[in-house]
Amino acid sequence: MRLIDSAGVWITDLTLDDPILMLTMELEPGVVASEGTLTATVLTQILVDTIASFEGIDEAGAEGLIGSIYGFEPGESLSESLPFDFALSLSPLSM
Repeated sequence: MRLIDSAGVWITDLTLDDPILMLTMELEPGVVASEGTLTATVLTQILVDTIASFEGIDEAGAEGLIGSIYGFEPGESLSESLPFDFALSLSPLSM
C-alpha cells in the first residue's frame, strides 16, 4: 500500500500482511458510494522508519510514539508486527 500525504507527496510503501477488506456499497440511481475498512498487520520497523523519516523525530522517539498509540508501557519492547486499520470512503471522481 502506498501512503501519500494530503499534498500528494509519497511518504512510504507499506507491506500489509493478512489483509482483510470489507466494503459496504450504496447503489442508487445517480449515486455510487462505498465505505469500508482494510485491516492488516504491518511490520513495526516499517512504521518506526516512516515516522522517524520526519524531521525532528528519531528512531527512539518514533518507537515511543508507536508504543503509546498501541498501549505499550514506556520502555517496553514493541512486537515484531502490529495491527493496522484503515477506514475507507469511496466516491466517484467529479468529471
